[in-house]
Amino acid sequence: MKVAIISTLEAIYLIYMFVFFKTKVGIHHPFEKALTGRSSFTAHPMYQTNVPVCRICKFGKYASVIGAVYLILRAILHNVKGVDKKHLCRANRVLVWSSFMLAMAMNMNAALYLLPIVIMESLVTVEFLCKC
Repeated sequence: MKVAIISTLEAIYLIYMFVFFKTKVGIHHPFEKALTGRSSFTAHPMYQTNVPVCRICKFGKYASVIGAVYLILRAILHNVKGVDKKHLCRANRVLVWSSFMLAMAMNMNAALYLLPIVIMESLVTVEFLCKC
C-alpha cells in the first residue's frame, strides 16, 4: 500500500513539473544547446524571461507521461504475487538513475525537477519496494 501511495504522488508530481509548471528561471550547462538544439523535439527555452515559460521540451513531456505510467505500473506489479521483487527493484534503480543522467545531459531544469523523485526513490521507496 505504501508503494502505491508513493508511486501515485511521484507520478502526479512528475506530470505537473514536466507538463504544467512554468518558471522564469532557466538553468543550463555549456553543452546543452549542442545536445538539444538541433531538433524541435528536444529544443527547450534557454533564455531568461520576465514571463514564466515551461522549460521542458516535447521529448521531456512525453517521457514524463511514460515515467508516470511506469510508476503506476510498478506499484501494481509490486502487489502481484509471483513477481520477483529483486528484479523489480533493480529495474527501478536502473530506470530512475538513467532518467536522471539523461536529464542532466539534456536539460538541467529537468534534472532539478527530477531530484526529489531520485531522492525519494533512493531513500524511501527502495525501503518498501526492495524488501522481500
